[in-house]
Amino acid sequence: VLPVDVSYEKLSKRSFIHDDVLLPGLIREEVDIVICIDASGSISDEEYAMFVGEAENIVRNFTNIKARFIVFDAEVQKVLEGASKQEVLEAIRKLKARRGYGGTVFSEAFRYINKKYADAKAIIFFTDGYPYEEDWGYSVWKETSIPIIFVITDKKKIPPFGVYIHFSSPTS
Repeated sequence: VLPVDVSYEKLSKRSFIHDDVLLPGLIREEVDIVICIDASGSISDEEYAMFVGEAENIVRNFTNIKARFIVFDAEVQKVLEGASKQEVLEAIRKLKARRGYGGTVFSEAFRYINKKYADAKAIIFFTDGYPYEEDWGYSVWKETSIPIIFVITDKKKIPPFGVYIHFSSPTS
């Protein structure tokens, strides 16, 4: 949970320890993210399971989270979302049934995000880094320019935009 500000509208629990001290409570910002999971043919079932597990780890680290999940290959295969932590965790359970196995077309996921989730605060892409015809979808992404993190299993691949993290997979 990210503290953004303090307010006396909701007092801190510590205010009740001492009768003569009133402490402001924290106003917490909702974490609002889109997590995209590459389900193309170049992704092994082990990598896919690892991507879903890492998405779950992200969710479990926040108290106030709104998350949308997009499973994609050459097209958007599955979309799940949750407005509360419990709903998000339930959506993750449904992600475990894999669909896809086509090519990787990032622009299809970006088009969906631009249409449905342009208000998101961040996008996280789990991928091996092998887009179809090396098109990372920049021309579609720049329409909203939502901050993006690519989590890539192939250490040789570097996206042409956004922030990236190389991540070890069971097959690398």
